[in-house]
Amino acid sequence: MLGAAAVSGFVMVGFEVLWTRALATRFLNTVYSFATILTVFLLALGLASVATVALDRRGAVRRSTLAFVFGAGGILGLASVLVLTRIPTSFGAPVGGSVAAFLFRELRSSVVVMALPVLVLGLAFPMIVRLVHAEIDAVGRE
Repeated sequence: MLGAAAVSGFVMVGFEVLWTRALATRFLNTVYSFATILTVFLLALGLASVATVALDRRGAVRRSTLAFVFGAGGILGLASVLVLTRIPTSFGAPVGGSVAAFLFRELRSSVVVMALPVLVLGLAFPMIVRLVHAEIDAVGRE
């Protein structure tokens, strides 16, 4: 489980750096762009933690589910790289009447690229913690 936690953290940080750099080249690379990317990433991680609680209540947190999460997250992460190629650049694009519209376009692009992979991969670490906690409880009873 310790190895799975390390791999989970490494993959998430790697994807975050990849998405930040790739989206920054598509956006105007301002502090607002970085804040938008980080906000989407952290909100999706938070939702994944909430989803893990719901899965745990249903008894769905098992090693087989964790393996599925890693597989699906990897596929979605790789698919997000393909989606990145389809995101239009902000250079030379009309603002659309306001800065808010421009920032909303960046937010929408960030959500399209990152939300689903982060949501799925974000399930991994809370699941690992719950699985380890369950195994520690079993050791105490024995």
